[in-house]
Amino acid sequence: MARYQYEPFDYVTPPELTGQAGTRAPVIIVGAGPIGLGAAIDLATRGIASVVVDDNNVVSVGSRAICWAKRSLEIFDRLGIGDRMLEKGVTWKLGRVFRGDQEVYNFDLLPDDGHKFPAFINLQQYYVEQYLVERCADFPDLIDLRFKNRVQSVGQDDTGAWADIETPDGSYRLDGDFLLACDGANSRLRRPFTPGSRRCCTSNPTISTALTCSWALMPTRKKKKGRRMSFRGLKRWLAGVPSNWTGYRSTASIAGVLTDLSMTG
Repeated sequence: MARYQYEPFDYVTPPELTGQAGTRAPVIIVGAGPIGLGAAIDLATRGIASVVVDDNNVVSVGSRAICWAKRSLEIFDRLGIGDRMLEKGVTWKLGRVFRGDQEVYNFDLLPDDGHKFPAFINLQQYYVEQYLVERCADFPDLIDLRFKNRVQSVGQDDTGAWADIETPDGSYRLDGDFLLACDGANSRLRRPFTPGSRRCCTSNPTISTALTCSWALMPTRKKKKGRRMSFRGLKRWLAGVPSNWTGYRSTASIAGVLTDLSMTG
């Protein structure tokens, strides 16, 4: 069986370091894994631009995720890669438990017929990320993928969110209205906002979190009426967030890739 061939993505000097006008992104997404790429695609389908920054320039080395459930496949299908995953992956729905050579229990995870997707497929994460990167190319005016751009710190002020970023050509600051930290379960960016825990959980009653989540930074002052209206859809997209949301909050599994958070509004 042929091994997966990693093809590095091109590094392009950011416009902020070439003397061009700096970019202010409606949404900054930190992390080009399944959640970050899925978030960018989901936003793009709604006409919202984003800049995705990642400190690497290849898809996942190894596979942190390999088994994708039916609901996740349905969400990936909405993002445009469901059929490719189904064609490449190994489908299954039956579980069998043995004691020695004797089967002691079995179960069917999808007993009903008529579904487009199976209960599960097994597919290495690097294929999923490859398909998502290729799908991002369908939105050249809305998704700006920046590889070898390592975020050093993030924050917010009265005008929005920002990220200080290091590249092979130097450092720069990227400003935006929103910032999503999609840099993995052990996110170093989210850690300062989840005291006492390496995962996405907190005792703060004002913060709603899930096992897999991403943090968003947004302005603490109200926008002018016209600007605020333009981001109403984005606020709905950040599932479960109150309309008067300010400061740091979490959103369960951006793009709904790992949870049942399909956005319909």
